Amino acid sequence: MDLLIKITITIVCGIITMLVHEVPKSVTAYYVTHPIHRDTQKINKRLFKYIDPIGLIMFVLLNVGWQKPYEYNSSKFRDKRNGILAIALTGILANLLMMSALIPVFLYASSQIGQEIIGKLIYFNFAIVIVNLLPVAPLEMSKIIHSFSNNAYFKLVQNERIIHTVFILLLVIGIITRFVDGIFRLVVLPFIY
Repeated sequence: MDLLIKITITIVCGIITMLVHEVPKSVTAYYVTHPIHRDTQKINKRLFKYIDPIGLIMFVLLNVGWQKPYEYNSSKFRDKRNGILAIALTGILANLLMMSALIPVFLYASSQIGQEIIGKLIYFNFAIVIVNLLPVAPLEMSKIIHSFSNNAYFKLVQNERIIHTVFILLLVIGIITRFVDGIFRLVVLPFIY
């Protein structure tokens, strides 16, 4: 397959994966917001706000990336702890559902380009879930930690610079990509082949 077509497929699949992760969080945030503040909490219709250019470049180069996090004001939630947790889990569950729905489609895809697109979408949805389960702010695991323990979250934030440096280093030298790939081979690949 031509390199330009592969890069285009990767970019489109990366964008779709980011949107699948972030758009449902916008809807969840609307519903966990206290009714008094709902007029200030709008469901964002500007989809490209969720596309992180660096995360997209990482999808193209390393097959592992991330999204721009959905911004919300947790002080306006009915229940702050459960609201933060619901929003964090919504993105992860949306990607897992997308991946699960695409596996049967992949099995019956007849064209090579169809299998390439669906295979990338499956892999990227899995990869974004695994990356978001790493305790790196502002990814989802940091929000899950925040919903359970403010002290642990603030320790995470205090060490944010070191954590980000280690995260980028592990990403650049390929350890995160190999980690995601290894888990993908164990968990998802048996369902595909």
